[in-house]
Amino acid sequence: HLHDIMCEDYATRMKNIHNKEIKSRHTVTTVNYIYDHLNTKILVSDIALKCNVSQEHLSRIFKAETGMSISDYAMHVRIDTAARMLEYTDLSVAQIASQLAFSSQSHFTEMFRKLKGTTPSLFRNSSKKLHVADI
Repeated sequence: HLHDIMCEDYATRMKNIHNKEIKSRHTVTTVNYIYDHLNTKILVSDIALKCNVSQEHLSRIFKAETGMSISDYAMHVRIDTAARMLEYTDLSVAQIASQLAFSSQSHFTEMFRKLKGTTPSLFRNSSKKLHVADI
């Protein structure tokens, strides 16, 4: 239960930080939706429906303001969240992949490696070494 509260708190704090840089209502709604739905599959069509605009229009606005597509932004948020989970929880890589709605552990590992330059397991091991060095 504490883990769920911590994850929700982290997502809320990150959402607030990112929202300070964003101007349009549609982009803020999109960012909020992404942070609120990290544990489910995120579809641009669902966000566009919530914003009452076309997918194309929403995608154009979002990319202009953030420099990223909605799906790329969502993946970065998921991987950043996964990195914090690897660093501060004892959840397995498979559990983290499942909680963040990745289709499989291998897909999660592939995306993590692409964005962080290392595997989730190596990331966890190196972050533990850093924390031990701090003590």
